[in-house]
Amino acid sequence: ATSDLATRIDARRVQLNQQLQQYLGAGAGATTSVFTAPYDFSYRDLQGDRATGTLGLLGGPLGGGLDSIHTTERIGFGDIAIGARFLVFDRFQYGGAPPPRIQSRLIVGGALRFATSLADSAQSLVDIATGDGAGVDVSSAWDLIVGRVGGTVGVRYGKSFGRTVRASLVGDPEAPFPFPSFGQRKRTAGDVFGLDVTPRYLITETLALDAHYGLERVGATTYDSPDAVQPPCANCVSADVGSFTSGASRTAQRLGWGFRYSTVDAYARGRAPYPVQLAFVRLSTISGDAGLPNLTRDQIEVRLFYQLLRRR
Repeated sequence: ATSDLATRIDARRVQLNQQLQQYLGAGAGATTSVFTAPYDFSYRDLQGDRATGTLGLLGGPLGGGLDSIHTTERIGFGDIAIGARFLVFDRFQYGGAPPPRIQSRLIVGGALRFATSLADSAQSLVDIATGDGAGVDVSSAWDLIVGRVGGTVGVRYGKSFGRTVRASLVGDPEAPFPFPSFGQRKRTAGDVFGLDVTPRYLITETLALDAHYGLERVGATTYDSPDAVQPPCANCVSADVGSFTSGASRTAQRLGWGFRYSTVDAYARGRAPYPVQLAFVRLSTISGDAGLPNLTRDQIEVRLFYQLLRRR
């Protein structure tokens, strides 16, 4: 038995096939030409054939990673890090006296990242990495204020450790259509270097207008040498082993503006009841290597501070 909806759908299909046959010939629109066509690629190559048990692209060794209704949900953490910061020197005024004309401070820090993120897989379209895995990050920030004009210069460097992922053993391991021979390989994300310069004009003690310049360079991702490559089928032509690098290092420059409201320094001087910081930044890519997206990003930042050992 069929429902009324199924009957109407089939009637519409017949009507569309008749219209196709009017312009493309009597064989157009036939069911066999869609699902089992003897061409280089047909629908059966995607979905497979239940009658014979043949796996298609979505369920075969190349991997689609999709379920029967083609919906997927993934929830996972990024890379959790533990870090510390050290105040090298601080020449900002925190007492009740008027601040000096020139104020400066320097902070350095480091963090250790743990591989708590989801690992990437070239065999499943939905296994997308949420981080690069374990690594070490170091950073430094220098603040300078001269009267109502100031700025911040920040430098950061990140080094990732190797992480075992499932990748193609032939050709580029991160190609969108990899050779269907997979195995475990050690992936090491490229080193990251960043430079951020933020000139600032202080309208009041708590409100400032910012300009932003950012430079970021990301090194090429590297892979270890794969083991012996087995051909995916008996009649496949043998291929060379996979490459050791994917892509190339890329550099991007960004320019932007924003404003910031902060009571952190005023709180340290006893002129504000709570230390809070609100900021808005708009950044746009002004140059970059081939393959990098031309992005414009609006960022809203809210920071709340809590002092464990309160002042008396």
